[in-house]
Amino acid sequence: MKITRCRWERQNPNARNFGLGSRDMISAAQKALQEKQGNKVTGISTTHNQISRFKQFAHWVKAKHGIGDLRKITKSHLMEYADHLRHRVEYASDRLKSYTSAANYLSAVNTVLAQARGDQNVRFTASQAGYPERDDILRESKTITDKHHENARSMVEPRLAAQMGLMRHFGARFEGSCKLNVQKALSSALQYGYIRIDCEKNQTPRTVTIRNPEQIRALEEALPFQGTHYSLIPHDKTYAEYSAHCYRQFLSITGYLAHSERRFFAQRLYSETIQNLTNVTGVQCPVLAQVSHGKEHHQYLAEKLNVSIKEAKLIDKAARRVVSKELGHKRISVTNSYIG
Repeated sequence: MKITRCRWERQNPNARNFGLGSRDMISAAQKALQEKQGNKVTGISTTHNQISRFKQFAHWVKAKHGIGDLRKITKSHLMEYADHLRHRVEYASDRLKSYTSAANYLSAVNTVLAQARGDQNVRFTASQAGYPERDDILRESKTITDKHHENARSMVEPRLAAQMGLMRHFGARFEGSCKLNVQKALSSALQYGYIRIDCEKNQTPRTVTIRNPEQIRALEEALPFQGTHYSLIPHDKTYAEYSAHCYRQFLSITGYLAHSERRFFAQRLYSETIQNLTNVTGVQCPVLAQVSHGKEHHQYLAEKLNVSIKEAKLIDKAARRVVSKELGHKRISVTNSYIG
């Protein structure tokens, strides 16, 4: 049997799984990587690691979207998978070791698809996903400015635009914004001064305090789209169908990442918390202050707050604890990837 080296040497390159000789997506991916190995582009060890990582994507996309054919995978699926990997990094119960690991998993999918397809048309990189470049510490803000946020909202359907407001002002993930019972949340916000966001990655409800009028406006804007339903997912769609529809819209917006709205929430919350703790305004997190995480930022805080380095460290830790809790995390270290 002739060993092919590229898509166009296969007998039926447009068939299921691009004619890689198997109806099973994982087996087809393995054959694609064997082609690449045959071209002496990659070694046996690299091929083994890549197929091991691709298997996780294959299981995810099958469970999430019912896809078992490489031809049906789109860039929007990869964008959504990149967010899924981000969640795994952040949660201790389901975590990858680091964003470097997440980048490797995403890279394996890109490699398989490039070889299977014979082009680079379906690709989404760690850089495009906005992953921190090293040691999980954010060094550039990578948030969404008010202008970019409003421009992005104008380019999507009104329901999704309202959800983008929830992600920005409550730090909700995309899934959380879909599954939020806005009617219940607005009632809680007005009566108790907080809302609870359920149905996110770790299935643990988190409490977000009402701190500004934009939060109330975001809830009021989203309310009409819920109607008599229990969430913002259209009553005639499953979550999987609706999420795929929304991620296609996100991809049409240059430079937009839904997760960056959550970063905006975290960075704003850090400054507001410092102000509440010290009565000093305008104190920023490392990425906005453009100083390094750790010693340099503690020095910045000490000067801004007119306190000792030791006191600055304690104030920083207290503020990060608030940010971590409202993001839905137990580990303060997670804030490094949001605020620096």
